[in-house]
Amino acid sequence: MHMPAVSYIRLPLFLFFLSEALMRPILPRFLGENFGLPDGDQHLLIGILMSGFMVASLLSVLIGSIYSERRRGPRWIFLCGAIIAGCGMYGHIIAGDFASVFLFRVMTGFGYGLVYAAAQVYIAQHTDSGQRTAGFSIFLAVIVAAEICGPAVGGLVTDRFGEERVVQAATFVIALAALLCVLLLPRFPPDITDPNSVPNEKDGLAVDGARNQLMDGWRSHWNMFLEVLSNTRFVVVLVCFAIPAKALLTGGLFLLIPLTVFSTGGAAIESARVLMAYGIAILLLLPVLAPLADRWRGFGIWVATGGMAAGLGFVLPNVWNVFGSEGLTVLLFGTILFGFGQTLSIPTQVSFILRVADPQVAQFGMGPVLGLYRFVERLGSLAGPLVAGMLLIIYPPAAALMWMGLGAIALAAIGLSWFLAFGNRNENEAIDALLVET
Repeated sequence: MHMPAVSYIRLPLFLFFLSEALMRPILPRFLGENFGLPDGDQHLLIGILMSGFMVASLLSVLIGSIYSERRRGPRWIFLCGAIIAGCGMYGHIIAGDFASVFLFRVMTGFGYGLVYAAAQVYIAQHTDSGQRTAGFSIFLAVIVAAEICGPAVGGLVTDRFGEERVVQAATFVIALAALLCVLLLPRFPPDITDPNSVPNEKDGLAVDGARNQLMDGWRSHWNMFLEVLSNTRFVVVLVCFAIPAKALLTGGLFLLIPLTVFSTGGAAIESARVLMAYGIAILLLLPVLAPLADRWRGFGIWVATGGMAAGLGFVLPNVWNVFGSEGLTVLLFGTILFGFGQTLSIPTQVSFILRVADPQVAQFGMGPVLGLYRFVERLGSLAGPLVAGMLLIIYPPAAALMWMGLGAIALAAIGLSWFLAFGNRNENEAIDALLVET
């Protein structure tokens, strides 16, 4: 499918996500060993540091989604985010204690959220309803490519030159992403009257409506978000699918998987190999599954099945450990299954959200709806490291991983049951129909 405008953002977005992925194999250990964290509370404090990143991105993704639809557009928000994130990343080198590294993690996360939101709005502006899942699959493919390359390079650089060199490399890559953003991305959003630039006239009017309301101030923003949250189907997607997916990613893959590798005596390069398996699984499966989702349009089934598969991927390693099978191979298999589940779920979530919240999209535009979705979704990113840190107080890493996976499976099952019962109808209509049938 030919989407030339979407292709412009691929390289700067790849480089930006690569910067954080370089840190992935070593981040929990780097945070735990270089800033004087006490041994007894070390895992919980690591979770707090990683959650600080998520809190900042949680706020900035909402801000970025709102202002990306204003006059300056996604390009300006992308550039601002890259500059802030670059300063925060460099700060990891000069930080000396918990408070200072927390501040720089927050800066990095704030910039990360701005770029993430800008990219989402940019793609939404340059794809129509028939291309949207494929367009967002490009976004996910960029993330996956960074997740494959980043851990490999980061693990190799760590083993040969040390952890500080990895941070320096990450800072340089962010600077390069900012430069390419200036050179490649258009200065202004597409003309909403151009049928080749936006889905249709209805979407264009929705964007105009959103912009007019944004000028009324933060009170109108709050009312707008409350209106979106009044959609029960929207809330079910967030609670049962979006939040658990992010919690598994940040708490399971980014925190517990590296700690599991290190707890078995593995080095940074082994941690990188396991993390790469996640990216490789998504990269191979995404071109096959994303077009199928657009054709079938059964978004709820795809999202729920993906959530269950992802959770199962984190349950299996501990189950196998009980039967005496452990090590890198077990973690690789579980991580691949997790990647399969995320491939089913994440690209389809955006299309599913835009479908269940269609009245709010028509009223306020895609930007505020997607911004609220990303804002609430990142509550899972925030909760993931905290939940993982608390579980580590009681359980070893593999067992903590299992409990997070079981929780995600349970929530996905609840969400699937709800949509099988009520579908895309209004809740009151579905209840009336059930009463008539019984």
